[in-house]
Amino acid sequence: MDGRRLDDLNALASHGFRLRPVVVRSLVAAGYRELGDLCWASDCELRKLFYIGRKTARQIRTIVRQLQNHPLEPAQVGNRGAKERVG
Repeated sequence: MDGRRLDDLNALASHGFRLRPVVVRSLVAAGYRELGDLCWASDCELRKLFYIGRKTARQIRTIVRQLQNHPLEPAQVGNRGAKERVG
């Protein structure tokens, strides 16, 4: 799916994904090194980790679904939806 590392917060932020550093540390400590690793994690598994509740698990699942359906490039982040507004 995707080789973006979770511990590279700047790369994640450049794609519009924002996770708290304590959440990222918890994910890395649990063995999730890349965003692609999270596609196999269930909401229940994620909620068992420290500092991850329902809302954060839902946010992570949304990020994973977005990357599965529409891989983003950094240049596209600021222009999402621009075609709908213009046309």
